[in-house]
Amino acid sequence: VHYAVSWNGTSIRLFVNGVQSGSTGSISGTIFNSSDNIIIGNNAGVGGISWFLNGYISNLRVIKGTGLYTSNFTPSTSPLTPISGTSLLTCGTSWSGNPAITNNGAVVDSYNPFAVAYSTYFDGTGDYISASSSDFAFGTGDFTVEWFQYQTNNGNENFIFNLGADNFGVSMANGGNKLNVYMNGSKVTTPAVSSSLSIWYHVAISRSSGTLN
Repeated sequence: VHYAVSWNGTSIRLFVNGVQSGSTGSISGTIFNSSDNIIIGNNAGVGGISWFLNGYISNLRVIKGTGLYTSNFTPSTSPLTPISGTSLLTCGTSWSGNPAITNNGAVVDSYNPFAVAYSTYFDGTGDYISASSSDFAFGTGDFTVEWFQYQTNNGNENFIFNLGADNFGVSMANGGNKLNVYMNGSKVTTPAVSSSLSIWYHVAISRSSGTLN
């Protein structure tokens, strides 16, 4: 859910997913004029009581001098960027203008609201994708193949990809903890690696000047 609070003149508005919630309020005078720190995820112990957030915050932006939203709008579908007057942009996006931030136990996490990438699901019962191109004929030259994988079940051998009769292919075997690489009909098995189900892993295979890594 995207939230925004915007103050223009004496008018203050709350927007939820780009739609104004409730009526426009009226506030005049000084809202805040202090050297106290801004606190994110707690109320700074106001009245001697602390109420801590249990959840995620992404892309918290503070803009001084501009009431950015005065009517309904479409929230950004990509991470926020600093605009004129931005005095803070944190919780997932960093930039050189950030003031000094002290972290008291909050954990950086990849979970975020922006659908910037997609994946393809294979159910293990016959799903596959095929493509034909002369670009896949690597010959003796350099190449790189890389991907992210997230396995929900391990069989005897789960193939990630294969280029014709094991000319070049990669599979996960032995319960998912061993990466098998096939080159010209021969299998080269790496030492066992620590891997688990339901976790994203990045894998890359690269050949440079005849050396395969």
